[in-house]
Amino acid sequence: MAALSLALLAMSLAKPAPCGQFEQQKMLPGLSKPLVSPGRYGLRDGALVWHSLSPFESTLIIKGSGLYQQLPGQEPVQLASADNPLVASLASLLPAVIQGDQAALETHFVVSQEAAGLRLVPKDALLKAALEAIDVEGQPPALIRMLEPQGGQTLIQLTPGTCQ
Repeated sequence: MAALSLALLAMSLAKPAPCGQFEQQKMLPGLSKPLVSPGRYGLRDGALVWHSLSPFESTLIIKGSGLYQQLPGQEPVQLASADNPLVASLASLLPAVIQGDQAALETHFVVSQEAAGLRLVPKDALLKAALEAIDVEGQPPALIRMLEPQGGQTLIQLTPGTCQ
């Protein structure tokens, strides 16, 4: 069953959209409305570049060496390094999901087929503390839902587009 699920995951994510637009909605317990952030994303040189347009403009660069934030007119600043195990794991998740990196996903998740797509459930306690599951719908991925143990969730809608 695990081999079948991994094969389904690989097929579902085999052709990632290298760039496009996103709308991210963060729902937190106690807030009546989600926090909404639209923008553009791109996969470049092994990094995921996540450019948010609002509520304020910023660029998040996710690569093997960590997370970097760049504000307009400034140089990127490293937010986290690979020597922080939780942050390093989380930094590799979104690029691995969008790119369909089977080896990276296999390392951290149990993959199963669900009615609407694939479900990734963290294997290790470190990730389980931050994520309950990730649901991925579409080929290439069109919707990514990250469920948190405390009841929050993040919905990311991806629309393939023209690279800039």
